[in-house]
Amino acid sequence: NVNLPLTMDLFQWGNIKFNYNFTCADLNIDGLEYHFILHNNYYECYINTINDNNLIIFRDTLLDRSGQDLTHFKREILRKWSVVKLFIYNDYQLIFKAKKHYPSFLKKVKKVDHLSNKLMTIDIETKVTNGKMEAICISIFDGKIKKSFFIDDFLTSEEMIIRAIKYLNKPKYNGFKVYAHNFSSFDAIFILSRLVKNAKLEIKNRDGVLIEIKCRFSRNVSITFRDSYLLLPSSLDSLAKNFIKENKNLFPYDFVNKTNLDYNGDVPNISYFNDISQDEYLSYKSSFNNNKWNLKKETIKYCESDVILLYRVIRKFATRIFNLYHVDVLKYPTLPSLAFAIYRSNFLNEIWNISNLDGEIYKFISRSYSGGHVDLYYHQNNDNEKVYRYDVNSLYPYSMMNCSMPTGYPIQFEGNILDNEIYDIVANTFNLNERYGFFESNIETHKDLFIPIILKKIKIDKVGYRTIAPLGKWTDVYHSEELNNALKYGYKYTTNKGYLFNKGYIFKDYVNSLYELKKSSNSGEPNYIISKLLLNSLYGRFGMNPYYLKSELLSNTELDNYIYLNDNIHIYDKLELSDNLNLISYYKEDCNDKYDKSNNVNVAIASSITAFSRIHMSYFKQMDGYKVFYSDTDSIDLNKPLPDEFVGKELGLLKLEHVWEKAIYISNKAYIGIDKEGKIYRKLRGIKVNSKEFKNNPIEIEDFEKLLYKDSELLVNQERWFKSFRNSNIETKEIIYKLQ
Repeated sequence: NVNLPLTMDLFQWGNIKFNYNFTCADLNIDGLEYHFILHNNYYECYINTINDNNLIIFRDTLLDRSGQDLTHFKREILRKWSVVKLFIYNDYQLIFKAKKHYPSFLKKVKKVDHLSNKLMTIDIETKVTNGKMEAICISIFDGKIKKSFFIDDFLTSEEMIIRAIKYLNKPKYNGFKVYAHNFSSFDAIFILSRLVKNAKLEIKNRDGVLIEIKCRFSRNVSITFRDSYLLLPSSLDSLAKNFIKENKNLFPYDFVNKTNLDYNGDVPNISYFNDISQDEYLSYKSSFNNNKWNLKKETIKYCESDVILLYRVIRKFATRIFNLYHVDVLKYPTLPSLAFAIYRSNFLNEIWNISNLDGEIYKFISRSYSGGHVDLYYHQNNDNEKVYRYDVNSLYPYSMMNCSMPTGYPIQFEGNILDNEIYDIVANTFNLNERYGFFESNIETHKDLFIPIILKKIKIDKVGYRTIAPLGKWTDVYHSEELNNALKYGYKYTTNKGYLFNKGYIFKDYVNSLYELKKSSNSGEPNYIISKLLLNSLYGRFGMNPYYLKSELLSNTELDNYIYLNDNIHIYDKLELSDNLNLISYYKEDCNDKYDKSNNVNVAIASSITAFSRIHMSYFKQMDGYKVFYSDTDSIDLNKPLPDEFVGKELGLLKLEHVWEKAIYISNKAYIGIDKEGKIYRKLRGIKVNSKEFKNNPIEIEDFEKLLYKDSELLVNQERWFKSFRNSNIETKEIIYKLQ
């Protein structure tokens, strides 16, 4: 609350007193003492109270080269002789200001010297009756003992599930992590409402995905349910083949849905199995003496086989990670959190000063954070054109390794940072090496720009947020390098506020290490899969919301009171578990409580990685002599081959995936391509192209051709799952999906 005059003419400040040689001066204003140390073109001033308590130290430096204009100067507010605020004035007007922020920095974490062995796996098999899934079998495996529960031993499915939950309530299982593959989207639907009745729950939920459920049965017994798919995002069949060289057992899912649970007879027909060859079926059938097949026995055997496979896969994965990095997988519920731990324990150098960003800095920079650029430019190729589909080798890891990331103390500014004189002052004041950061900018494009490369999020009524590549004029926040790249293609921009950073190459060792591991392994081997997963999982961890998403179980009345009494909470998600019980997920906005914030996020880094990746792709979209049909985040469809210099196996180079004789694009992520052998490649967002329904009635090239005409449409039957935590079931329905 100290108002300082906007001039270096000290005679305008008041009744100032100089010493005999004009090296010092003193002034009293409103009970405060101003002590000046005078130099040639600047002075330092200490403002004290009458009791000699120092309030502020500042330094004014003349900017007018003639030395005549005492209103053109910079004012630096100092703390321990470091500049924390900068003001630039001209003609009694503030033309620029900047502030140095002092966040905490990312710290290393220690490696571990042993692996946890508190691991269990669980699986649920279901039967569909009248369109609704019902749990009929549950199997549990702790590494030594397998235990199964089958529905015909109980009065109801709920009783079976509760009995399985109570089986876990043992002191010897205290602290165990219980994994189910696809727990969040499947097993939890049947379990959660029953867990509520038998344990005190702590639930982590993010973006509608259940990360983990910690269940405290008693003072001495608690277990945690997790989703192994969030750690190993692939089918159990694929994981078993790659990690332990075994196949999942075969099982006739469709037969279970169409017969009684007490079936005891011939082996079901091949038509009841999914994706099975005649030889596989005959081998399966021959394993049964006299062709006798018991549904209960085979269901239990199949369910137990799955939990054992999953246990062994997780064990193998955890052992490999420990041997490579001395990190315990069971401490981390998701792949991004595991990748982050590996980075912090093995590759982070604390001298990089990677800031932990929250509050207003997070809100501002998160406006620049968007993903890949998906767009189509031509709906089909001509008869004399081929389509060459290229994919980039590890686009995000390439950007992480080769591009500089924001480091150091964030410098917030308001004013024209594009003015070279102003920027030079800012750079010298705060020791910046480039005009690098995130700017709120006014953008302008040519109205006839055919392939725009700058994105903007817009909100559409009843639809939500969508990302577009606009033309014309607009304002938003962007990475400085993406703005400079756009200048090459006819964009213009001005800016008047943002954040500046220093630059550092903070991911080189991480990416190099994993890429070398990938190159030294064969496709499908554990090390190959591990390297591929970890290469693509780290960047998003930096872009997480810095506020912890908390969950609570509340009755309807408690929920109303909670919202009324906590006006700073933001309800993120709500699940109705019964008529009067809700699971709410929320975070506290603008909260200074350290327990409500994570100190390990930096959206500036996540946004930089995606921005540099879009810059990389923009080059191929704008190449002279090429026609671009379609582009996705890391792929592009062109009318002729790329020069050899851009093609290869190294990071950032492109590989040719397809050459199509005919390609038709209906919309983003909805297209079809046919090669010269007649092989068809389809991409149809929202439609399961591998489902039995689609395979029996696929969309052909002729159907796509019809869709090129205005107002034409194609209706596709698709089975959809409608999940209800409230009713603890999943309902299957045939719905009509419309392509147009």
